[in-house]
Amino acid sequence: MARIRGLAWSGVLLDLLAPIGCPLCGGRLSTPPDCPRCALPDRALAVRELRSGGSGPYLVLSGGWLRGPLRRLVHAHKYRHAPGARELLVAQTCLAVPPRLRWDALVAVPSHATRCRERGGSDAVAELARGLSRALRLPLRRLLRRVRYTPPLTGRRRAE
Repeated sequence: MARIRGLAWSGVLLDLLAPIGCPLCGGRLSTPPDCPRCALPDRALAVRELRSGGSGPYLVLSGGWLRGPLRRLVHAHKYRHAPGARELLVAQTCLAVPPRLRWDALVAVPSHATRCRERGGSDAVAELARGLSRALRLPLRRLLRRVRYTPPLTGRRRAE
C-alpha cells in the first residue's frame, strides 16, 4: 500500500514540475490524453468505413481525416516527438474502434530504418502501435518487416 501511495505522489510531483503540454495549443494536459482547449480527442473526427478492394471488403478505421488539428498532431508526433502527442493520437484512434470488434492482435506496418533516421532516430509508427496495444489490450505482433525504401508520400495526390 505504501508503494502505491509513493508512486501516486511521485506522479503528482512530476506533473507539478514537468507538466505535459498539448502539442497543438500548448495548454496543460491536466488529465491526459484530454485537452480542454483543443477538445481532442473528438469522437466526431473518428472514421469508420467499409471499402471494397481486390480481395473483398475491408474495414478502414482512423482517428480522422488528415487535416486541421489532427494533421498538426500527427506531425507533432512524427517529426517533433512532442510529449503528449502519442497519447492524444492513441485516444483519438481508439474512438474509431467499434466496441464489439474482436481482434487477436495488433500488427503495425514498420517504417524503414532509413526513414527512422531521417525523422530523428525513432519509429513513430512503432511508438503509436505500442500505445494502441496497451489502450486496446491487444498483443502487438511484429509480423511485417520493411525491406525496401520507398519515397515519402507527402505531397502526392490521392491517385499516386
